[in-house]
Amino acid sequence: MKKFIMILIAICSFSQEITAKKNKPYEYLNIDNQWLKIYKNVKSYDRSISLIATYENQLIKANKNNDLERIRTLNKKLNIQQSKLLLFQKNNNLMVLINPYLNFVMKEVDFFDYLLESSLNNVDNKILQYNILINEYNLAKSHLEKMYKTKSTNSENEMLKKVSLKELESDIEYFKDFKEIIDKSEQNLIDSKIEIKKAYKTYYENVLVKHLITLVIILIAYILHLLNSKLSVKLIKQDEDKASYKKLGNIIFTLIVIITISLRYSDNILHALTLLSVIGAALTIATREIILNIAGWVYIFSTSIVKQGNRVLFLVGTKHTVGDIKSITLMKMTLNEVEDYSNLKEIKNAGRRLHIPNSYIFTQVFYNYSTANNGIIRDLIEIDFDLDNDFEFIEQITKEVFDRENIIHQFSIQLNSLKTSMSSQIWYETQFKTSLKNRGDLTIKLLNEYKKYPEIQLKKSPGKSTKLKDNEIE
Repeated sequence: MKKFIMILIAICSFSQEITAKKNKPYEYLNIDNQWLKIYKNVKSYDRSISLIATYENQLIKANKNNDLERIRTLNKKLNIQQSKLLLFQKNNNLMVLINPYLNFVMKEVDFFDYLLESSLNNVDNKILQYNILINEYNLAKSHLEKMYKTKSTNSENEMLKKVSLKELESDIEYFKDFKEIIDKSEQNLIDSKIEIKKAYKTYYENVLVKHLITLVIILIAYILHLLNSKLSVKLIKQDEDKASYKKLGNIIFTLIVIITISLRYSDNILHALTLLSVIGAALTIATREIILNIAGWVYIFSTSIVKQGNRVLFLVGTKHTVGDIKSITLMKMTLNEVEDYSNLKEIKNAGRRLHIPNSYIFTQVFYNYSTANNGIIRDLIEIDFDLDNDFEFIEQITKEVFDRENIIHQFSIQLNSLKTSMSSQIWYETQFKTSLKNRGDLTIKLLNEYKKYPEIQLKKSPGKSTKLKDNEIE
């Protein structure tokens, strides 16, 4: 009888301990460790699943027996466990701790990323945080192993000890199996760091150096552009030429920038050259006059085809322009119009200031009166005579006049187109700047000399004789 009572007491004691364990499940997990907290949640989730399955089976039996009280009780318990299941569902796996460190995606390296090392710092922070997570994992596993050792050596009931040890063995095995995932995730982070360093090196060698060289080229071009602008301000006096030169400088600088960027950043060199050809053609059309004017300026100063002070005649279409060059700038020549050649039918005015583009050197006909024989040109005097004259005598008288003036000349005479008179042409050498005055003086001297001889007769006017009278030339 005593033995039966002792067995009964032991069973009751064991039942009370089991009940206490059920009331306080997994007390060995109640420490401040995120791995154990999540694992406790996992076990609570599994326990709720198991209880739900048990209650559902009992509910089936209660429904068969039509035990209404039992059905109500089981439904209450089932609802409670289902509510707990929803509570534990979000964190029912240790992977929730690992997921933030899996599949680290590195963004494409750019200048600011390379300069600030944002991606590298990011992965370093993740590795640091992951190391803290691993330390907590090791502490959690050590805690379970310590609990197992303690349970295996204490003096608690053997049957209860067996249940606890089996549960701890399962927990420790679960943590050990998870170690492979932890190590693999750690290696992935380390590999990501290595890849980032390689990406930084590749960016430096293939991109950053290219950016720096391109920037240096553009910077040098910009410095030269500024120096050129400053130099043009000092050397070019005309505001209009300064503006044109500045515009050309801006266009050239822009073209250099476009060419540099196109050649350095285009993957297809043929495509880049085609693009540059189109841009070059467009700029050439847009700046054709400016380029021609500058080319004309270079040609003028390299060949001395015209100089400041020269007298030139420009033929523009059917119009003649005669003037002395006062200045030659980057874009144009400035002329003061003269009257020395006002006998040309196209010239009706004189004394104006004219601006001739330098490009006219290439595109228009022009005459320079100053380059040959130090400004000596050949001028022409024409006088018409009647047919009834001694022209050898006239030539002799003409020669005497030019010899007295010490002027080289050439006398010729021919019948006019209507065959009504003889036209004399007297070519003589004279300084271009005084040619108009010299022509007038020589013409008067010739006529005064001719009037001394009555046998010399000029061309007859209709209805009267043209024999020279003393009072006709005074």
